[in-house]
Amino acid sequence: MVNFKCANCAGEMAVSRIGDLKCPYCGSRQFFNDHELQEYKMFRKRILEYLSAAADDESAEGYLECLWSDYETEVLTDKNGTDITIQYIYKSIEEGISMYAARRNVIYIFPKDKSQMADMAVRQLSEVTFPQADMKGLRRSFPDFAGKYELADERVMLVYSKDENLHPVAMFGTLPAKHVEWIISRLENIACVLAFCDKCHGGITREAVYINTKTHEAALYGNWHKAGEQINGAKQDIKDIRMVATALLGEKYGDAPHPLIEFLESKPRENAYEDFEMWDKVIEEELGGRHFTKFTM
Repeated sequence: MVNFKCANCAGEMAVSRIGDLKCPYCGSRQFFNDHELQEYKMFRKRILEYLSAAADDESAEGYLECLWSDYETEVLTDKNGTDITIQYIYKSIEEGISMYAARRNVIYIFPKDKSQMADMAVRQLSEVTFPQADMKGLRRSFPDFAGKYELADERVMLVYSKDENLHPVAMFGTLPAKHVEWIISRLENIACVLAFCDKCHGGITREAVYINTKTHEAALYGNWHKAGEQINGAKQDIKDIRMVATALLGEKYGDAPHPLIEFLESKPRENAYEDFEMWDKVIEEELGGRHFTKFTM
């Protein structure tokens, strides 16, 4: 699968449960042709079968193999003439930078004129630090850098390692509110780590966020080239969390619980810590508290 841009406003379009495309920003709709729609429905069917099995079964290995039974392949060549084969189930392109969701890796390819952004991404990620008592295991919410490669056509490829059960949240289309809620919680945790490092990520999007539906973990893999020093309590990251959650609700936005809608439409607090505190109160006092909800669609 590849992502789609709105022809009207260039926003990232969300795929609904029925397979059409709706822009969460201007409301424009686009539709797949019959062949594209059938491909999407089959792809989504495999995803849902895998996710359902993963929620019930300790391994769900058979369903994971099923999910990966119809991957796409792209062959690249490095500067030494060695072929590099990428097998992926999801691809997106933003601002000329390609992202591939492979089974155990996330791969970014920067065009020649943006190759310096690859170095920026590596540097920014290397500067992320964690509180001494990382009780929530937040290190798992950030990618492990696995390598940088120069390609024959002078593009640059960055490779991150990932757990095979982590998938880009954009791959699922729209989601029920009960799942969007735990994704918000994880992203608010990530924003607090960034604030602890005095950083603003500046690129939290659906393509940048990966989730594990079995463990309810989230990881921020994308757009590290946009990260930088957090200046004057920058609010970009906590604004972007609201944008991601809104896009994930898609056409079901109006059916979401009122406290969730109020939070998404609220003005972000001055910093990530205060914003997390506000969200925590919404969870505990208005949305029934914290409890693990098995992933279902």
